[in-house]
Amino acid sequence: MSASPVPAGSSAPRAERGGDGRPGAARTKSLLIKSGGYGVSTLSVFLLAAPSWQNASKSPLLMACLVAGMAASIAGMGLRWLSYWREKRGR
Repeated sequence: MSASPVPAGSSAPRAERGGDGRPGAARTKSLLIKSGGYGVSTLSVFLLAAPSWQNASKSPLLMACLVAGMAASIAGMGLRWLSYWREKRGR
């Protein structure tokens, strides 16, 4: 007999059940952790760009590169999060 019985009607593997045995609880927690990580990474993009902003504002090319780099980094994190979310939702 297993230490944590599967609730009636649950076909979720043990790894996908939370500590309370509910299917999807572990996935929800994983999504929250992953989302929080991407949020922190997005914040770090702004914090790292802040010291460069004053110097970059003196040159349109530097400013364009700084803004494009920030946008590309945030877009990449957004796409990775979306891919993760769709993969988890599709299971």
